[in-house]
Amino acid sequence: MSKESKKQLLPPKYKDIVVTSLKAVTVLSVPGTFVPFLDEAALPAIWGKMIFDIVERSGKPMSMQMALKLASGVILGLVAHKTAHVIIIKALAWTGAGAVVSLPLNIVIHGLFTYRLGKIMIRDFERDGTTFDDVVRYAVVIIPQLIPVPTPAELHDLSVSFL
Repeated sequence: MSKESKKQLLPPKYKDIVVTSLKAVTVLSVPGTFVPFLDEAALPAIWGKMIFDIVERSGKPMSMQMALKLASGVILGLVAHKTAHVIIIKALAWTGAGAVVSLPLNIVIHGLFTYRLGKIMIRDFERDGTTFDDVVRYAVVIIPQLIPVPTPAELHDLSVSFL
């Protein structure tokens, strides 16, 4: 395992939370590929639960600032997800690939965004000094972290997170 891959692994303290969310979005991905707006309706609940569980396990009190951070993380995650999703759907429509390609891509996109959002939330809630300014920072910092093409190490980490 490379040094980059080791650095990316989910902390054991939170791994079960992110893996549970990954399983939920994987299950959602099948009907979500074929039922319009099902993803948009269900993802905020899955991500909100994941983030809430991360906050709870971090031992941080759930203050108004934390609640705002939770809400902004879910909303910004959904915005970033939708942006990437629309780009991919347009590409599939243009190529004519259809459902055969859409289903596995939907699973990968949902899983990758859930994994990335979980890692970002874990990193942020593990550090001290969480402030209201973090909510503003999300708009600038989190969305670019959610959108890029995954690295081989990140895909490896995502796959071993299920183990």
